[in-house]
Amino acid sequence: QVVPQGGNMFTVIATFDQPVHLSPFATQDPAEVTAAVAAIAPSTAMPPPRNSTAFAELSGEYLAYFESCAIRPDKRLLVDARLQKLRAGEAIYRAVGNALGGVPWFFIGIIHSLESNFHFGKHLHNGDPLTQRTVRVPAGRPVQGDPPFSWEASAKDALRMKGFDQQSDWSTARMLYRWEAYNGFGYRPRGVPSAYLWSFSTH
Repeated sequence: QVVPQGGNMFTVIATFDQPVHLSPFATQDPAEVTAAVAAIAPSTAMPPPRNSTAFAELSGEYLAYFESCAIRPDKRLLVDARLQKLRAGEAIYRAVGNALGGVPWFFIGIIHSLESNFHFGKHLHNGDPLTQRTVRVPAGRPVQGDPPFSWEASAKDALRMKGFDQQSDWSTARMLYRWEAYNGFGYRPRGVPSAYLWSFSTH
C-alpha cells in the first residue's frame, strides 16, 4: 500500500509472513518501490533448499526457484554490468564450448564470472592465476603442460575435469545443478539458498 505524505514524500506499507530483506534505495516513484517489494514476495513463499545432492530430488526445486526469482532493484546495475562482460567474452566461451562438444557458451561464461569476475588471467577452476598451476581446490591443475597457461587451455581442463564435455542435457535445471555442484553443496545442510546461484536476487 502506497500512502502519500505530501510533496514527493510517500510511505509504502507491506506485510510479510516472515522477515525479508529490502536494501535501501532512492526513488521518487512509488511504483518502483511497490515493484521492489512485490519482487521479494515470491521468495518468502519458497521452501528452504532440500538437504540433498541428487539431481532427481532437486530438479523441481531448481525450476521453482528459477521461475520465482527476480533481480533485486539495488543490484540491477551490477547485474547489467556483468551481463555486458558476459556478452563481451561470448566468442571465447563459444570456441571453448564448441571444442568440447557443445558446452553452452553462457554456461562457461557464468562460471568465469563466479570464479574470477571475468578475469582472463585466472584459472576457470577456482580463480587462481594462470602463471602457475592451481593452488586452491582443485589444486595442481592443469596436470598437463607448463605454466603460464592460456585461459582457453585451462578452461578446457576445468570443464573436462567435471565431465561437462560428455554431457548432452543442458536444460535449465541441469545447468543450475552443475553450477551449484561446481561450487559445492555446503549451503544445503543449513537450509540456505546457494549464493553461487542466487546472489543479487530475491532468493
